[in-house]
Amino acid sequence: RKNLFSILVIALVAIGVVALSSKSNKVNAQTDTTLDSTYEWSWDDSSWDFDSSDYDSDYSYDTIYTTMSDEDAAALAGLAILTTGIGFIVSFGVILVAYVYSALVLSTIAKKLNHDKPWLAWIPIANLVLMFQLGEQNPLFILLAFVPLLNLALIYFMAVAWMKIAEKRGFDKMLGLVLILAPIIPCIGTLVSVGTMGYIAWGTPKAK
Repeated sequence: RKNLFSILVIALVAIGVVALSSKSNKVNAQTDTTLDSTYEWSWDDSSWDFDSSDYDSDYSYDTIYTTMSDEDAAALAGLAILTTGIGFIVSFGVILVAYVYSALVLSTIAKKLNHDKPWLAWIPIANLVLMFQLGEQNPLFILLAFVPLLNLALIYFMAVAWMKIAEKRGFDKMLGLVLILAPIIPCIGTLVSVGTMGYIAWGTPKAK
């Protein structure tokens, strides 16, 4: 009886396994059919509703290339050279006029203060020596121009020299200070300094 019962149980388990396996295969088959039908694509171009005019965009660009002829290039180069030349001539002229003016001022002052060598006013560096001599300062102060940081002290001694020169000419010594400090103000200050130099040289001091 035990053997018969065991055989019966095994047979029932086998039948159940076969039944479950069969049912699982049917479910998988249905799933594959559904997926195939869901993801079925149609590559027929005629079925697409696409109007290319809806996406028509004009991406054309007109590029203009300008070329310069040899004559134009030569004319432009000539204009640049001419402009540079005029600028150089004007700059040189301004420097020359300023130098001649300062030399005339210094030589005139030297003559009026009875200095024996007024012609030193026309020689570079020597004109600075003359200025310090007229202002009763040591001409060696010129060497401060070549010493970093200390070259600022040269401005101070130049101011002292011009203040002394103005005083010796019979003017207020503050004119010398104005002469040195006025160029700090662009344009107008330079004109004031130039005018002050001329006034000290050719002006007539008020009688005391």
